[in-house]
Amino acid sequence: ASAESLPLRDHLVDALSCNYAVYYFPLLEQALHEWRRVIRPAGRLIVSGPALGSNIELYRFHQQATGHAPSDADLMALGFIEDQVTPVLDRLGFELQAEVLENPITFPDEKLFLDYWAATSLFARTPGISRKQGEDWFADNPPAGRLVVTKKVSVVSARLFAINPLQSIRDLRA
Repeated sequence: ASAESLPLRDHLVDALSCNYAVYYFPLLEQALHEWRRVIRPAGRLIVSGPALGSNIELYRFHQQATGHAPSDADLMALGFIEDQVTPVLDRLGFELQAEVLENPITFPDEKLFLDYWAATSLFARTPGISRKQGEDWFADNPPAGRLVVTKKVSVVSARLFAINPLQSIRDLRA
């Protein structure tokens, strides 16, 4: 089903989760309205995606090694949860808890770092580059310390406490 038109009756679900996808929805606000419709009072919505500053070390390396900045497709999701989703959920009457979780990934050597880089969408979306560019960059710029890529994840937990006064208590218990 489309996120903007769920085949569910009103106030049916206790919880709804959307992870690393909401920034692809063409009608974001409509989807969030729809989710509010199907969530029961006291129900919960969890939305997550990459936070601002996620992968910053990888993006910096990519630009230095290849001369190419990350594509708009790679950057579009960064901060989307905070900037686009949270304000709409707030307007829809959700009680919000937002946090940014960090997970630094440490690579023991350049080879494993390059394996990781070559497997990313960042690498795949940059036309005409090769792993050799990364190898050459490391040959000229040996790492002074550990190679780290910090993943940052925005997680918004939204709880719906507003009860429609037109609903009966019996409907809420159904």
